[in-house]
Amino acid sequence: MRERDLASACGWAVEQLGLMDSEASHCWNNDRLDAEVGRYNAVVERATIEPAASPEELRAKAALAFAALDAAGTLNEANPDVMLAAAVLQEVAGRT
Repeated sequence: MRERDLASACGWAVEQLGLMDSEASHCWNNDRLDAEVGRYNAVVERATIEPAASPEELRAKAALAFAALDAAGTLNEANPDVMLAAAVLQEVAGRT
């Protein structure tokens, strides 16, 4: 399988995170859940290591970072530093 460009991979991971967080994932068996989490984590690792080569990739990485913080409940902490980081991520991702 051809590797996706970084922006597409990050977009897929944002969608996948929403799917893994939904009721649909509760129907998955452990093998499927492990496989989906593994693919998601591989994209997160890639986005962490690979520099963005374009503004589109930077926006996609910011969208993924914001979605990950939100899914982890980190944004519910109302810590001013975290909220600043979230606001910057949203601005970079074009989701203000």
